[in-house]
Amino acid sequence: MAFDSDKPRNGGGASKPPSASELFDKVPPQDLEAERCVLGSILADIDVLDDVLQYAQAHQFYSDAHRQMFETIHGMYENGIRGIDAVTLGHELDRKGILAEIGGPSAILAVMQAVPHAAHAEYYAKIVREKYLQRSLINACTESLREAYHGRDEAEEIIARAEQRVYAIAEDQTGLDRIAIGDILN
Repeated sequence: MAFDSDKPRNGGGASKPPSASELFDKVPPQDLEAERCVLGSILADIDVLDDVLQYAQAHQFYSDAHRQMFETIHGMYENGIRGIDAVTLGHELDRKGILAEIGGPSAILAVMQAVPHAAHAEYYAKIVREKYLQRSLINACTESLREAYHGRDEAEEIIARAEQRVYAIAEDQTGLDRIAIGDILN
């Protein structure tokens, strides 16, 4: 005799576990305004780039366009170019064939207009990093949920992989301010 409680809750047999965005029906943590302010600060005063790099790296930007702008600025800087501004950035993005992809000159103008001055560049970079860490933790936990949901491995193995994922998030901060695992989890 089957009881209602014995039936799968998803209305059928095995199903694919939901993604994080499906679980929570939310856009992943990000702050596009902070990303624009980081870029605008750098374009206003290239000397803040070293300060920004203490907290944020290109892969931490949520927006592909912002990530590409940051990578380009950083690459120009690494190649000894110090006259980095909206014009030289636009020229370099165009040379790389990605100016239109990032939104054209208007995207560069938008980051220039996002920030009144470069004085708070570090603060904006910390926000970008914080949102990246939150997304990374969500992704790590979602993968662990998927593994646990499928139940193909022993619980101890799933726990070990979950722990490795969380530690990898902290290790991703190599060269930046080191953070404790407890800080990530809080």
